[in-house]
Amino acid sequence: MMWRLLGRADPDRLVDARLQLHWAAQIVASVGYSFVDEMPAWAHLSLSFEDGRLISQPASRDPSFRAALDPATLEIVLFDADGEIFDSATVNNRTLDEGYAWLTAAITRYLGEPVTLTRPNHDLPSHPMGARGRFALRPGKHFHEVGSWYHNAKIAIGRTVADFDHASPVRCWPHHFDIASLVTLDPDMDPETAPSIGVGLSPGDAVNDQPYFYCTPWPYLGAVELPPLVSGGVWHNLGWTGALLKGEHVVEHGTTDAQLQAVEAFLHSAVAACHELLKKAT
Repeated sequence: MMWRLLGRADPDRLVDARLQLHWAAQIVASVGYSFVDEMPAWAHLSLSFEDGRLISQPASRDPSFRAALDPATLEIVLFDADGEIFDSATVNNRTLDEGYAWLTAAITRYLGEPVTLTRPNHDLPSHPMGARGRFALRPGKHFHEVGSWYHNAKIAIGRTVADFDHASPVRCWPHHFDIASLVTLDPDMDPETAPSIGVGLSPGDAVNDQPYFYCTPWPYLGAVELPPLVSGGVWHNLGWTGALLKGEHVVEHGTTDAQLQAVEAFLHSAVAACHELLKKAT
């Protein structure tokens, strides 16, 4: 995977595309809720990012299948057990209900028996898609740009956590729509209380409309002195503590190499800072 140049669309102008994709991702995520056996840390509900698509975990049945969303085109794809495309359709100009209906019908045809999809019951950000609005792929470059943020996040996060023995795969979580890996620092402890560091990308949320990379320590830190960060990174310390790198500080670098280097420098410095803060706290 090669880094894609970011900045062809302003990070501040991706909100509508990001929200539409957040809602569309629930269609694909319904496979995990309906057909995938429970996995540790709720991983069965997560999405992977592969070949430019957000893709569900494989269905726990024979024959297996996966569903995927292409962020750049709003295309929903149903893959068969061999990873070949069984069917596909765009949800552009369709409602959320029509998207679920298409996927239900495609899986029914694939399995040769009627199925019912369990829809994720998340409290999603407000958007007309929640009130029978229609997906609208415009401007298309904004959707492509959101897809590029996910593409690049998988690269940068994967490289950052590669040296840790206990880092989870890079996964997208359909509830908050972030893509992240969790680095567990003490695997012998209870996962609920073990110190860990989340390394990820949010495509934007209530904290910041722009996409941003983040590192968050767990357990949450109290009032502590926070060290400086590189590449324009800042600390968020309202309700939770985490190191953030806003999208504008990534796109200001005009080449793919410079953007990747800035993000990797931030992530490595933020992970090291979180690690030290957690050691001091314990």
